[in-house]
Amino acid sequence: MACNAVMRLLTELFNKCLAIVKFPDAFKFSNIILFPKTGKDPKQASSYRPIALLLTIGKALEKLIIQRLTYFLETNNRLNNNQHGFREGRSTDTALTSLMDKIQTGKRKGNHVPVLSVDIKGAFDNIQHAAIINNLDKNKTPLNIRNIFKSLLENRRVLINTQEGPVNREQKQGCSQGSCSGPALWNLVANDLLNQDWPDQTFIQAFADDFIIVAKAKSIESLRRITTEAINTFVIWADANSLAISATGRLREEKSGLVKTSFQLSHSGAAATRGRKQRRQPYSAVHGWLKDTEWCGSGLLCHGRDGVITCRWSTKLRDENIVFQAELLALKEAIQYATYITSHQPIKILTDNKASIQASTNPKTHNATAQELFETLLDYPQIELQWIKAHAGYLGNETADQLAKEAAESDMTPLIIKLPKCHLKNVLRAMMINAWQKN
Repeated sequence: MACNAVMRLLTELFNKCLAIVKFPDAFKFSNIILFPKTGKDPKQASSYRPIALLLTIGKALEKLIIQRLTYFLETNNRLNNNQHGFREGRSTDTALTSLMDKIQTGKRKGNHVPVLSVDIKGAFDNIQHAAIINNLDKNKTPLNIRNIFKSLLENRRVLINTQEGPVNREQKQGCSQGSCSGPALWNLVANDLLNQDWPDQTFIQAFADDFIIVAKAKSIESLRRITTEAINTFVIWADANSLAISATGRLREEKSGLVKTSFQLSHSGAAATRGRKQRRQPYSAVHGWLKDTEWCGSGLLCHGRDGVITCRWSTKLRDENIVFQAELLALKEAIQYATYITSHQPIKILTDNKASIQASTNPKTHNATAQELFETLLDYPQIELQWIKAHAGYLGNETADQLAKEAAESDMTPLIIKLPKCHLKNVLRAMMINAWQKN
C-alpha cells in the first residue's frame, strides 16, 4: 500500500513538472565528491575527478526528459550516423568497423590515408549551457522539451567540502559527472561538429568526446591541404563553443599474449594446427563475421600449410541476430571441424575475438552456444584456442570475412537461431517508450 502511494505521488509530481515545464530547483543541488585519478600528482586540482551526488528523485525525472529528447532526436534522424558513443545499437565495435572500412577503402585506391585523433579537453566539464540551448533550437526540438531543459540548466548549484568548510557555488557550465543528462546533451552539441562542412576526401566520426578524422589523397601536397582545412574546421567550431582541444596525448604499448584459462581460447579469424610425431601437417580454420544494416553473416575457411582448402562454410543470419552470435557460430563450426580431423593429436585454433573466448571458457555462462563449446572443449583437451590480432595478415582471415560478407549479401535463406535477449529487451523497451510518448 505504501509503495503504491509513493508511486502515485511520484507520477503526479513528474507529470506536474512536465505540464508546467519546470525542473524543481531542489533537484539541481549536487554534492561534489572528488576521486583521485590513478598516477596523477595529488597536489594538482586536475588530478581529481569530481562526481556529483544528486537526489535520486531528481535523477529519475532527468531520465524521463532525456528519454523524450533521445526519442525525438533518434526517430527524426537528427543525430549524425558517425556518432557511436552513448547510443543504442552503437558501440566501440561499430566505431572500429566504420573506421577500418574508411582506411582500407582509401588504401585500396592508392591513397595516402592519415588518421588524426582529436580529444576535447574536459568536454563534459566545459560544455556551455548556451550551446545546449542553441542546438536544441537548431534541431527544432519541441518547445516543451526545449523549455524544460532550459529550466534544468538554470539555477544549478554545487557544494564541495574543503579544509575551510563547505563551499557553495553556482554551476554556470558543464554537465555534472553523475547526472543522467550529460551523455545525451554532449551528443547533442557534438552533433553540430559532425554536421560541419568538412573538406572533400575527409571523414570524421566520434565516440562520445573522442573524435577521429580520416583524410585521403594521392599526393602529399593535397593531403597537407585537406588535413589543414579539416583541422581548421575543428578548431573554429571548438573556439565558437568555448571548448579546448587537448594538447597532450598518451600512447600505450600493448603486448599481445595468450588468454590462459582451462584451455587457450578466443575468436574471429582462426588457424588450427594439427601435430604429428614425424611431420607436422597444420590445418587452418579461419572464421569471420559481418553485420551490416540488413543482414548478419558468418564464414569459415579451413586449409593446410600448403594452401589447399579443406573446408569452406558460410551462412546468413537474420537482421535481429547480433555479431556476437555470428562469432560464436563461426567458432562452433571451427571446433566441430577440428573434432572431425583430430585423433588425439594437438590442434591449435587461432581467433581474434576475446568476447567469445570469455563466454566459451566461462562455466557459468548463460549462452547456450557458449555452454556447448565449453563442454566440447572439455571433451577434446587437445584442441587449443588462442587469441591473435585482427587484420594482421594471418592467412585466411580476409577470405573468411569475404565469405561472411557474401553470405550476408546473398539471397540465401537465413539460418534460424534464437533471437538474442538484447533484441527482445530493445523491442519491449521501444514498445514501452512509444506507449508512454503517446500518453
